[in-house]
Amino acid sequence: MRQLLISMGVVVAMLVFAAGAPAKATKFTFNDVTYPDGTTGEIEASVKNTNKSHLTYCGNFSDDYAESLGYYQEQAETTASTDPEQVRAFCLEHFDERFQ
Repeated sequence: MRQLLISMGVVVAMLVFAAGAPAKATKFTFNDVTYPDGTTGEIEASVKNTNKSHLTYCGNFSDDYAESLGYYQEQAETTASTDPEQVRAFCLEHFDERFQ
């Protein structure tokens, strides 16, 4: 009986930890990117996929991070890609939709 209670306690603790564990964001840095307007700059991006939401964030900067050019973020119902080339393409596609 004691062994059963200990085993159940371990299982409950694992479930609580798994449910409450924060999702890890995958981060990207893209240097010397040519934006759609022809300027060159840097992109700091991240993708966070959880069982409840999927968020992609793109921070845009002028060359050598001299100034912020704004950001774009999008929450989706489907899992966001963590492939670097797809994230880079996503950020460039939404460059004109950024918040400043």
